[in-house]
Amino acid sequence: MSKPYLKKLSRLGYQFWVPKNFQQDKPNKDLIFYLLDKKTLFSAPVKELHDYPRFLDSIRKILRLTKKEVVQIDKEEALLIQYDLVIDFSQQGLFKASKTIKFDSIGLLSKNKELKQDFYTELIN
Repeated sequence: MSKPYLKKLSRLGYQFWVPKNFQQDKPNKDLIFYLLDKKTLFSAPVKELHDYPRFLDSIRKILRLTKKEVVQIDKEEALLIQYDLVIDFSQQGLFKASKTIKFDSIGLLSKNKELKQDFYTELIN
């Protein structure tokens, strides 16, 4: 069936099955990866970065980086590089790193004062 015909049937209320492999790739699409100074990886869900827009800038300032040193990369590229530090909010755990900092979410980190202090000390060390 052609796409216009499928869209027309969908508007009329018909539902179509989606192949399972498309559903498995979907969670990876809403993750975002940033390379900080070519040696640190930051990964988080897009929605969380949208909810906390200044979070990445705060990390950039703590690490004393300029905006030009923060580059968005895709997952395939992120998996190829060995990092000094990985800041992981995406729960992926697939990255090669000397040191990894994992959290469940940016929201939980921002609400807990002790976690924020621990996170800050890990970043500056």
